Amino acid sequence: FHLGFRLATYCWIARGGSGIIVVGTYFGLLLEGVGHEVMLRWYAIAMLAKTLALIPSVGWLIDAIGRRAMFLASALACAGSMAAAAGMHLSGIGMTAVAICLVLYFMSFSIGYGPVVWVYCFEILPHRQRGRAATVSMLCGDIGSGILLILGPYLIRHHGALPYLVLMVTNLLAAGFFYSKCPETAG
Repeated sequence: FHLGFRLATYCWIARGGSGIIVVGTYFGLLLEGVGHEVMLRWYAIAMLAKTLALIPSVGWLIDAIGRRAMFLASALACAGSMAAAAGMHLSGIGMTAVAICLVLYFMSFSIGYGPVVWVYCFEILPHRQRGRAATVSMLCGDIGSGILLILGPYLIRHHGALPYLVLMVTNLLAAGFFYSKCPETAG
């Protein structure tokens, strides 16, 4: 397989492993005990923050600091917010602190994983096979997301901090991949 196809596939897998589908789908379970109305309020805040975080990323950061740097920042910030959420959950500080970590996670996703994967992967794929290669590489990321989605309830049931710790690890692995294997394409 072409190097660009392999890199694009791994980028989509990294995006899937970021946990965006898991955190979005199981937001209510992750904040169990706060009440439905409070959980919905936190989810609305998280979605607004996620959207607002896209503005500088899409508007100028993607070209100003580069795609690789944004991938790294996003993966490390997602890992940090998941580590903080696990710490807050384990310490018993309260679900408000966990909710703040989840909001920060969504913002972290939007500074790199969200917009950059679309630009980066199409830049590194061979022109003639771009359409087919892009859809196959995206499918691999969706399979990764699906696996985490299936595991989500089991992890939550086993221990409330476990989903955060798993996503911290997957994001740290992604950061290592972005750092060691992804060349910069901006410019």
